Amino acid sequence: MNLRIMIDWGGVLARDGFLFNQIAERSGNTKTLWTSPASWGMVRSLGGINYFDTVSKNFFGLSEIYPCAAEVLLKFLGKREEGSQTFIVFDNNPELRLPPEKVQFYLAESLKEKGIECNGIILESDKIRAAKIFNINIAIEDDPRIAISLCAADVKTIIPIRKWNRNFSLDQLRMITREDKMEKIESNLFFAEDWVEIGNILTECRKKSPT
Repeated sequence: MNLRIMIDWGGVLARDGFLFNQIAERSGNTKTLWTSPASWGMVRSLGGINYFDTVSKNFFGLSEIYPCAAEVLLKFLGKREEGSQTFIVFDNNPELRLPPEKVQFYLAESLKEKGIECNGIILESDKIRAAKIFNINIAIEDDPRIAISLCAADVKTIIPIRKWNRNFSLDQLRMITREDKMEKIESNLFFAEDWVEIGNILTECRKKSPT
């Protein structure tokens, strides 16, 4: 079966913590450090100057990509809608305050510069909705809350282990989740330490899926 893969930009492809800390430093703040995606909420008030808005057009260009991501995605790049398809999603976190067409242009431009190829770019804050619209059957998402929702919607989901989400526990989830729903979540959920492991999981999913 060909996979239709949705890859989150921030925290999955791009090292959000690295970029946030750079922006904080250039805003005159060396004490506020990245802790989670919620940190983006204060990106415009980090210091005496609002450095973020001055570089919003180059937000994607300043981002550092995780090792091996480009190589893994290339293996699942479909041609002319044939084969597996890859879609990179940006949920406007942080809010760039730019027209959607500009956001898409700057993201596409940055992907090209970084040597990352994909079959499409999705601009959508609701990833469950995006998965339905684009018929996604596997997602790569670092936010456990979103990952769980995707799994419950029957979308296989890989959580890359990051410093901020490392304490997420399925045992805690079992305490507040119905048994039948938990079974679906567990059957659709995968964990990966890095992009090499993500690639291995994607390969296995493609092999095991019915044609």
